[in-house]
Amino acid sequence: MALPAAVLVGLTVTAGGLTGPGWFPAYALLGLVVPVLVLDGVPAQLAPWRAVRLAGRVSARAAAIRLLGYLGWWLIRLGIGWASTTASPCWACSTSPPGRCR
Repeated sequence: MALPAAVLVGLTVTAGGLTGPGWFPAYALLGLVVPVLVLDGVPAQLAPWRAVRLAGRVSARAAAIRLLGYLGWWLIRLGIGWASTTASPCWACSTSPPGRCR
C-alpha cells in the first residue's frame, strides 16, 4: 500500500534533482516519509504531507538536520575521493624492493 507514496516521493525528488538546487528542499522535506509510514502508521496517501509538516515544524529543524547530515557525509566522500587521487599510484612502493614499482 506504500507504493503510491514511494512513487510520488521518488518522482518529486527526481524532478527536484533534475533542477539542480531544487533537490535540497525535496530531500529535506520528503526524507521523513519512511519514518512516517513505519512509526506513525499514517496511510500511504497521507504520508508525504505529514512528512512535509514534520520537517517544517520548529523552524524546519528536522529538515536542517537532514541537510547537515548529508553535508557531513558529502565532505567525508569528498575527502576520500581527494585522498585517493592524490595518493601514490603504487601504494606498495614504500615496502617493495627498489626497482619493482615504476
